[in-house]
Amino acid sequence: MPVTAVAAVIQGWTAWNADPATPRAVCCCFEQLSDSGMPSAPTVTGTFMGAPGDLGPMLDRLTAAVGEPETGRVLVPCDYLRAASEADRWGGGTWGPRVAFAAKSHIVREPMTPASAAEMAAALERLHRLPGVGGASGLLIDALGGAVGDRPSDATAFPHRAAVGVVQYHSYWHQFTDRAHIGRRLQWLRDVHAAMRPHLGTGGYTNGMDPELTEWAAAYHGGNYPRMQRVKAAFDPEQLFTFRQAVTPGPPLADTEGPRGR
Repeated sequence: MPVTAVAAVIQGWTAWNADPATPRAVCCCFEQLSDSGMPSAPTVTGTFMGAPGDLGPMLDRLTAAVGEPETGRVLVPCDYLRAASEADRWGGGTWGPRVAFAAKSHIVREPMTPASAAEMAAALERLHRLPGVGGASGLLIDALGGAVGDRPSDATAFPHRAAVGVVQYHSYWHQFTDRAHIGRRLQWLRDVHAAMRPHLGTGGYTNGMDPELTEWAAAYHGGNYPRMQRVKAAFDPEQLFTFRQAVTPGPPLADTEGPRGR
């Protein structure tokens, strides 16, 4: 698919997801993966809680926002248990072979502009041209909005409640992947993260931690980090739970504050 069409999907999807007319009963993500020069098509996947007949008009609005023709539309009616299961989507859940993983991330605070969407699509095109086999790389943008935005940014540890979504650049490989190819994948992660920073800023997603991120406390936790430090001091002063980007203990909790997680 041409880079311009991929950019249109990225820009249109973020605009559609941020549109107040898009019901909160639908939650989805944009994703595109690549391996050995064999990119998948840019895809929007998600879940809608409602009658199947009500979903079609919403997806028609998404297509109109993108401005490019659909290559396919698949609707799978299912009950709650099937919809809540990730095993089918990820190819067998935890039963498959163990894989290595690296990631970087940004917060998409508002709909992507033509320039930022074009930059992201160009980065995906560079990924598609990488030689080598043995895993997958790409990016996904998970939607926020809806109930996430019902609470203020300081209500919990997660501060990015007003954002449109979270973009995760990631790469997977296994024990047989050529080491040179792993190096090219890691460099692609660094390059796409650097290219998108002028467009998306410094925010990041704590569930896809980036060991190379230096300003991680502000990126992951924003202004909530000092309070998290005080909670850490109250409940784990010896730092039993620690790693490179773990919250470090801070001054004790004030009597009026408490471990609320409001």
